[in-house]
Amino acid sequence: MSLPTPCGPRSQKHIGEGHEFTISETPEVVVCTSKPRLGFTEHEDCFRRLMEGIGNPTVIPTSGWPWEKCLENGIDFALHEYMPDYILFTDYDSVFRPQDYHKLLRVAQSHPELAAVFPVQAHRHKDMPIALSPHLSYEDDYTEQLMAHFGLTLIRSEMLLMLPKPWFWGMPNRATHVWDKDSIDPDMFFWWQVYDAGFRTAQVNDVVIGHMEIAIRWPTTRGIAWQPLKHYRANGAPDKASRPRR
Repeated sequence: MSLPTPCGPRSQKHIGEGHEFTISETPEVVVCTSKPRLGFTEHEDCFRRLMEGIGNPTVIPTSGWPWEKCLENGIDFALHEYMPDYILFTDYDSVFRPQDYHKLLRVAQSHPELAAVFPVQAHRHKDMPIALSPHLSYEDDYTEQLMAHFGLTLIRSEMLLMLPKPWFWGMPNRATHVWDKDSIDPDMFFWWQVYDAGFRTAQVNDVVIGHMEIAIRWPTTRGIAWQPLKHYRANGAPDKASRPRR
């Protein structure tokens, strides 16, 4: 697979090609969680259960603006203060269970060639999973692919220490210089950097987590219709919204 980087051709060597990571029998994990000033309470419940389920590890909360600066500072702090085997990333709008983490860890521990593993999660703006590709098979335990997310993602510290910076860098559309669907968000740039350095990442196909979104319930003639808030802002109330009829 040959893919261009967001910035065009790069001269950096593929430092991750063929690299196998050190596997500890008792891996140390630090959790780096993205926390907005106001967030979903359900995520807090998921997060609490996760911490209880994995033995209450060290947690590095990242909050503030811009998101990418705060996250990178949190990662640097975790690496240099704790030197864990892995950093587990969680995002404030994800829904998950402790067993989801344990499945990710089992795959990572069994495959020293993988730099990061992540679950299946729904796309924020499309009715499909994030990074779903028609050219890949998802029948096996895991599928190696380029683009990922930070919803519940396990990344090896060894890879992060090898990965050139910048890690997070947002860029508008290179042709129009407008922030549109062809822009590069800072988190997507990170995964391009990982790929461009030659590291391997994989989606664990039987680990499926939720992606929370605010939705509106509208009465209809025969029941209730759900509408994501972003659709209401773009289009107004749905046509099917109506007073009930017998």
